[in-house]
Amino acid sequence: MEKNSIIRNSRTEKVAKNIIISTICQLLTFALTFINRTVFIKVLGIEYLGINGLFTNVLTLLSFAELGIGGAITFHLYKPLAEDKKEELKTLLKLYANIYKMIGIFVITIGIILIPILPNIIGEAPNIKENINIIYLLFLLNSAISYFFVYKSTIISADQKEYIVALNRQIITIIFTIIQLITLYFTHNYMVYLVFQILLTVVINLSISRKANKMYPYIKDMKDIKQDKNKLKVIFKDAKALFMYKGASVVLDGTDNIIISTMLGVQFVGYAANYTMIVNAVTTIFKQIINSFTASIGNLNTTEDAQHSKEVFYKLFFICFWIYSLGSIMLLTLTNNFIEIWLGKQYILEELVIVGLVFSFYIQGIQIIPYMYRTTLGLFVEGRYSPAMAAIVNIILSIILGKLYGIGGIFLATGIARFFTIGIVDVILIYKKKFNDKIMEYFKKFSLYAIVFIVLYSIINIICSYLIINSLFMLIIKAIVVFVIYNLLFIIIFRKTSSYMAVKELIKNIFNKLLIKRSK
Repeated sequence: MEKNSIIRNSRTEKVAKNIIISTICQLLTFALTFINRTVFIKVLGIEYLGINGLFTNVLTLLSFAELGIGGAITFHLYKPLAEDKKEELKTLLKLYANIYKMIGIFVITIGIILIPILPNIIGEAPNIKENINIIYLLFLLNSAISYFFVYKSTIISADQKEYIVALNRQIITIIFTIIQLITLYFTHNYMVYLVFQILLTVVINLSISRKANKMYPYIKDMKDIKQDKNKLKVIFKDAKALFMYKGASVVLDGTDNIIISTMLGVQFVGYAANYTMIVNAVTTIFKQIINSFTASIGNLNTTEDAQHSKEVFYKLFFICFWIYSLGSIMLLTLTNNFIEIWLGKQYILEELVIVGLVFSFYIQGIQIIPYMYRTTLGLFVEGRYSPAMAAIVNIILSIILGKLYGIGGIFLATGIARFFTIGIVDVILIYKKKFNDKIMEYFKKFSLYAIVFIVLYSIINIICSYLIINSLFMLIIKAIVVFVIYNLLFIIIFRKTSSYMAVKELIKNIFNKLLIKRSK
């Protein structure tokens, strides 16, 4: 019992560090992204922004080559890390390194083969002076580089120390982004901008690799490590199943800009990119908070019983609802005001665009915990077809809703497809394999949370309708009003529930541990 208590305290402390440091880093990243986007649009224009978004989507699709091996190996790292089995860790990391080098070469090769069909993807040729193929090759190189280094950052994250990766990444990003923007402002050269992006990726990966070598010096010597054939079979069995998840998830999340470009033109990708930048920034910050629990959940599911694991599941599910419903309401009420003040009315798109994006944002966020539990439990084979169904439904719905409702319909399709496939299957799997319980409890909570969200949004939207937003100051006032009213109403509604009391206690414990450690 005492040992379990020590393990839980250790997890809480690491989660606290991951949340605080990662969140600060992501807030800084958002500030940098905002400045970057502002300078980018003013200097280069909307068509360059469209190309930026389109090629990012194309190369996201190429990441299917990862085959799920990363998730499978990360899962197998949790136990040897907890038990300090260095030789087993070295075996896994050597396998990871070798496979990812081959994947990097594969991505570059397939990326080059795709060059002749780029005109079909781009649609109407954009009004830019640089060679499209060279721009694409620079994007391709930037995407492929990380495959040669990623295994080093994985061991740090699996060891519940994601904050170290985040901090290294943030410091280097700040320095490079400042240099990149100054150069862009004075040269107006998009190619130089992309070269700096590649240099940033290289330096970040080298820095994290060096940090991993210092933290785990035994991983520097992996030359004579022989592969365990039985372990390889298990990993590749999991990876085979994860390929279904990975490939389909890439199609689910990585085709919106391609469909927009093909149906409407690359300039509309540029307009939509301002909306997706804002939503993605909030998504990244929130995911960083929730992902801080991932390695701890992996550790939890190898050391704790089903009942305790289920209790933690509902605490995290409640936290997800709290922050993602807050984020959704703030995005719905503030985004168009923000874009109008930032760029002007000519950059505002129809209301359905932000509704579609926020719907997908909310569905993905509320389903993060079931997804995390499934992956950290190693449930890779079971339910492997659900992402494929989600991808197929998404493409069909995107085409139909895109023709009917434009960009907003395309974004809306992603959330609908995710909700009716992956989200349901993940919950069924963890209830059946871990909790050994009926799933109605989960769907009752899901439905209750959805009703609360609609009620809170309706009240806040009515209150905000009395505010006239014509300056940055008034936008900040509106944001504060939304934030305060949401949390007051939320606490009033849930203050007597066991979920709220448990989360309140968890937050108190995290802050107490941080204060005690600081005082020492």
